[in-house]
Amino acid sequence: MELLRIDKLSFSIAGKSLFTALSMSIEQDASLALIASNGAGKSTLLEHIAQNINTELGVIKTTPGLKIAYLKQNETLNDDSTVWEYARAALDEIDNLEKNIRELEKDLECPEKLIEYAKLRTRFEDLDAYKAENNLKKELEAFGFFEKDYYKTLKTLSGGEKARLKLVKVLASPADLYLFDEATNHLDIEMRQYLKKRLQKLNAAFLLVSHDRDLLGVVGAVLELNEGKLDRYKGNYNSYLKQKNQKTQSKIKQNLLNRKQAKKLKAQEQKLREIATTKVQAQRRRLQRDLDRLEPIQNEKNQKPILLKASRSKYLVLKIKNYSKSYGQKQILDNISFSLYQGDKIAFVGLNASGKSSLFKMIAGLIESDNPKRETYWAKESKLLYIDQKNRGLEAKIPIINQLTNYVTKQRAEMLLSLVKIPFENWQKNPQILSGGEKMRLAIAIIIASEANLLILDEPTNDLDLEMITLLEKALKDSNISIIFASHDAEFINNIATQVCSIKDAKILSYQAALKGYYKKQLISREAFIEPELVAKEPSTQELIENYELELIQIDDDLLDPLRFSERELVRIKERYFEILNELSLLYNNEQAQQLARYILKNKSIELYADKLGADGQITSNLPITIHIIIKDKLGHLILKQDENACLLKWARDILLDLIIDLSFLYLDLNILQFYSKENITTKFVKNSANWWVISRRKYEKIEGFIK
Repeated sequence: MELLRIDKLSFSIAGKSLFTALSMSIEQDASLALIASNGAGKSTLLEHIAQNINTELGVIKTTPGLKIAYLKQNETLNDDSTVWEYARAALDEIDNLEKNIRELEKDLECPEKLIEYAKLRTRFEDLDAYKAENNLKKELEAFGFFEKDYYKTLKTLSGGEKARLKLVKVLASPADLYLFDEATNHLDIEMRQYLKKRLQKLNAAFLLVSHDRDLLGVVGAVLELNEGKLDRYKGNYNSYLKQKNQKTQSKIKQNLLNRKQAKKLKAQEQKLREIATTKVQAQRRRLQRDLDRLEPIQNEKNQKPILLKASRSKYLVLKIKNYSKSYGQKQILDNISFSLYQGDKIAFVGLNASGKSSLFKMIAGLIESDNPKRETYWAKESKLLYIDQKNRGLEAKIPIINQLTNYVTKQRAEMLLSLVKIPFENWQKNPQILSGGEKMRLAIAIIIASEANLLILDEPTNDLDLEMITLLEKALKDSNISIIFASHDAEFINNIATQVCSIKDAKILSYQAALKGYYKKQLISREAFIEPELVAKEPSTQELIENYELELIQIDDDLLDPLRFSERELVRIKERYFEILNELSLLYNNEQAQQLARYILKNKSIELYADKLGADGQITSNLPITIHIIIKDKLGHLILKQDENACLLKWARDILLDLIIDLSFLYLDLNILQFYSKENITTKFVKNSANWWVISRRKYEKIEGFIK
């Protein structure tokens, strides 16, 4: 059943056209998202629907008796009301129903009254009215309001608390259609997860305006408002992105066809110009009309994303120790310490006012630690950029373009301002004139221009539209700089963070498997951050080998439980694994000395030599290849590294592998030998999975006939 239909709605404000013959419909139980860039008219469209505003051009038709619950961004509240009075008003319809039912119960002998009574009772049951007040209390608690808060007046609440209270009232109001305008504003990550589950169970239609991509995963269709028109895409936000990409690719192909057709028509039209007959000129005019009908040719060249440069700092970038902070009697941070390394991207999540912003300000040097013994270590080439929530790292009295020319040339500054869509007429003005979203867009330009190798970002996605969030995400994700950031945006955290932490009881907690671990409260048992020595002597080659081998063993142990890690962490761990194997190969090659071999194995012209056996054993061959076996708990991991400029035929490599297998099971007390190779090999090894080749002692002994 159709709840609402808009037919050819047009609307302009201050000379700007927001809708042009816009049409849409909302069906019963529909779950819709409305997306667009900031200022495109999303809130205005919701306002028209909520108030059933018809214009001279267009009409909004609704089903009789349609009840709409509307979360408005800038609703004015009665400051003298209490929290409970304001929220309890959501149940007015239920109260009126109950009152009318009680009145009708006094006299049910009249058939008309009996029919009306039955209707009211059905409606009362449908609204689950007996549980309505208890459900309201649960809703209040989910968004941070407890019984002790019920009698607070609204004028004592913060802006964030008022926004959450408005959301509670809308969710508790019985309605056929819910309109949510930026429902996640001022919600922490756990509240956002609650809202996501609440929308999935909502027994009514809803239209959602949000920049939270995780929340947009619950919708069944996405409406994109672009240049006054609505395009509808079936499926959630991820499905929308795929369809949008396919549409873009189709347009690019069509543009290429248009170019070819236009070139052909122009050549024909030019030839016909030279023939003055009436018939030919009529044909020329038809060609010109065909040219005019072709879509404007767009520039289909894909602009490469502007990425941040990799960090020049090595290893340890930042270390803090004994950071403490109290406000009155409340301890926010209690002697916390941690270290940050090149490429680390640490997300701080959790409740508002838990101490995240205070920690960031102390690192940036804007406020002091209460503990005078606090220590801060910076790497020699560290370059910090701090983007706070309020001012976004902008200097109030410096013109917008000059905020960038502190770092880059004027030409590049202008290009970056265009990239983040700051209007040209504002470039010479101070940043006070910018909206919250524009300030953060300018901050993105500064992040790119500054080439900082350490970023501190406090709620960077607040006020940004989806396009700018994606731009920021790409710039951060593909860089090797170190980042500490606070966010409640689950999708942003999952795509950026290499580690997730929270602050609880004035201490830092670190979680396994990123956000999944945070939701399940799976803490990392060891210290959240390793505390290295700030000044260390240059390790010897043998110490480096030992350290790499220990790290390799630790990674092997970690990978036994892959569910501990997010997808991004797993990729990073595996990359590190192969980096270590490569480094070890080089170190082993450098350490090897020319000594008379104690063990010699031969097959055809291939020879294998070993000085001594064990974890430190040196294995060489007459082939141009470096050989090493790492042994742990009777499991041998074989590493082969071929010399760069040497050619090794497959049959020679396979014979060498069989000789190594013989060496491993004849002279080493191994149960299993494993080898990683993307190439196909024809030896005693058996391919296990994902390019891993394995042979067990039992399998070897069967092949050689030692056992049956």
